[in-house]
Amino acid sequence: MDLTYNADHESFREAAREFAVRVVAPGLRERDADAKAVTSIYKKMGEEGFLGCSIPTQYGGLGLDYHTLAIASEEFEYVDSSARVILSVHNGLHSLALLQWGTEAQKQKYLVPLARGEKLSTFCLTEPAAGSDVAGIQSFAEKKDGRYVLNGEKIWISLSTVADVYLVMAYIDRARQVARDHSGIAAFLVERNWKGVAPFELHGKLGVRAMLASMAQSRDIGDLLVRRCGWMKNTGQRCTREVALAKWTNTVAAQAAADNAIEIHGAYGFCNEFPVERFWRNSRGAVIYEGTKEVQQIIQAEYALGYRKDGAIRCELPAFK
Repeated sequence: MDLTYNADHESFREAAREFAVRVVAPGLRERDADAKAVTSIYKKMGEEGFLGCSIPTQYGGLGLDYHTLAIASEEFEYVDSSARVILSVHNGLHSLALLQWGTEAQKQKYLVPLARGEKLSTFCLTEPAAGSDVAGIQSFAEKKDGRYVLNGEKIWISLSTVADVYLVMAYIDRARQVARDHSGIAAFLVERNWKGVAPFELHGKLGVRAMLASMAQSRDIGDLLVRRCGWMKNTGQRCTREVALAKWTNTVAAQAAADNAIEIHGAYGFCNEFPVERFWRNSRGAVIYEGTKEVQQIIQAEYALGYRKDGAIRCELPAFK
């Protein structure tokens, strides 16, 4: 197992870091206060290839390996969490899912413009009464006259008012929904401009030496876990447990580091003259969305105790070649 990054990875890191400083950082404080989306940032991400970095060239992407998505996410997160959210949601939750599970016709119609950055995408799972408890979603798609009629409500959806296409989770089997059997859930590609789609925005979201040593320790542990996930994805191995472990470890560590940073800064840590308070808000959100820290802990316990085992996947995510 080789977890080192090569020269191409480091070159991409420099490009991502330069982009974040040049495009994302200017006006950040004002955008954070106004809670307004700036579409020019998304467009520039697409123009410079970040929105399709790990998508094969045949579908309009850069054709880079899965490490590059992690590297870009790391560099964007350092400057602004919302920029990283754009990258990870558009790429990781939507585009890579479409690459793995979509039909060829769906890939040509949706994945190609997404990888080129011509369109923006998002992922719709969470509902008012269900988030990490995926089996509890109420959205349902009923088949009528050869097509599905989808009804439901989603909430806390990143990019909901600016994304062109959504990947929406809904049950298609009432009996399985009642039984809370997640095998009855299907994914639907939904365009924002379709009749009946009504997105809306939520505003006002809360987005010492020993301490520094602990931060550095957690950072390096988390980095190795992320690199292992990238290596496993590059080599075509299933990494469900490893990804969940990396998410849990890194988000908990980030929150602890932000807590310590506020303590180090004292009263200045609560003032937006310094980025520390924004780091705390961003890190606090990360331990909630995409699987709460408690759910991630349960998942790891089930793996350790042998209650959870990964079976074969019907559609494998292509290995990087």
